[in-house]
Amino acid sequence: MAYQDGNFTNAIQDGPARVFYPFINAPTKDTTTKGTVRSYVVVPSSYTPAAALSTDPADNTQYLLTESEMTVEGGLGRYTRTYCKVPGDQVDYSSLVITKPAFPTNAYGSAWVDSTSSNTTANVFSAVITATFTWYPTGGTFTITYKTSTTSAINTTASDATIAAAVNGLASVIADGFTVSASSTLTSAGVLTLTKATGAFSFTGSDFTWNTASVTPAVNSSTNGGGSTNIASLQLARSSPNVNKTSHGLSNAASIRITQSTGGGTAVTVNSIVDSDNFTFAWALTTITTATHYRTLLRTYTPGTDRALTKLIDKFYLPGVTPGISSGADIPVPDVAINDTQLLNLIAGSATGFQNYDAEPVTAWPTEPSPMFRQRFIQINVDNL
Repeated sequence: MAYQDGNFTNAIQDGPARVFYPFINAPTKDTTTKGTVRSYVVVPSSYTPAAALSTDPADNTQYLLTESEMTVEGGLGRYTRTYCKVPGDQVDYSSLVITKPAFPTNAYGSAWVDSTSSNTTANVFSAVITATFTWYPTGGTFTITYKTSTTSAINTTASDATIAAAVNGLASVIADGFTVSASSTLTSAGVLTLTKATGAFSFTGSDFTWNTASVTPAVNSSTNGGGSTNIASLQLARSSPNVNKTSHGLSNAASIRITQSTGGGTAVTVNSIVDSDNFTFAWALTTITTATHYRTLLRTYTPGTDRALTKLIDKFYLPGVTPGISSGADIPVPDVAINDTQLLNLIAGSATGFQNYDAEPVTAWPTEPSPMFRQRFIQINVDNL
């Protein structure tokens, strides 16, 4: 070897450096993470240990991992220093058998589950989403029939006076000797109410019939009232109500649940996508609903055992180099899902893809002692559950 200091008062590299790749034979076949081992010879009294976070003399991306104890032979001390880059995440794929618990109740957190029975497939819906619903018609015409007399076509936007005049002009109404007043919110709330204004005759709701085939968009209708209340009422609800929600992200035939609050609501199907901010859904009810929320279907779920795709992820930390990590105490404690509650929280949330399932304790890497730390995460693909 070539010596620059015949007295060895300065440490001299003893022979060429040895380069190694710690993960070259691992499943990742990582050729980016590089390490270097350098051997030195020095007079023992001149030996100075390397400072923490020292870097390789020829590559400042490699940091000191270990420095061996000095051995003395023939009056000279010999030792080695091992440097290495901070490894990137090392990922290996496998699979794991998971025991999936049943949901304890239909209302789970802010989500909703159609069925809670063990071994029964359930639909898991999201938390409620606030939106603007348009239930009422926007135009078109309708007619009103009292016994044997029918009005001409009446606009859904007609005034109360116009509607009352059309009914009061019917021959059957005149013959029975009464008049009505009208209160209409057909294009704002979908309701038209007729109330007896004059006359002794007590009509019933069934005496009135309504033809709403020309109302737009198409509607379901129902009537009630009459008898002692002397009221006949028409209620109109779109057969395909419109939901306004910015960037709703749904597709045709998507399953949703319509709800008036945070409850489960009624399961329906998206009928058509109007645009990215509006969609309609099929609705068979004939009464007005005041829903302002909906839920989207997240997934179907069956309790029991299942096999899920896993990722084994090794993460590495070098305090003082890794951003945000000044000491081992700064290494974050991972959120995992190893118990029933944690796993169901993933299923009932909007979690997709790989999520933390378990984690091993933090250890020194590659061996103790070392300033670098490694933590292994086990992630499962919740889309498999």
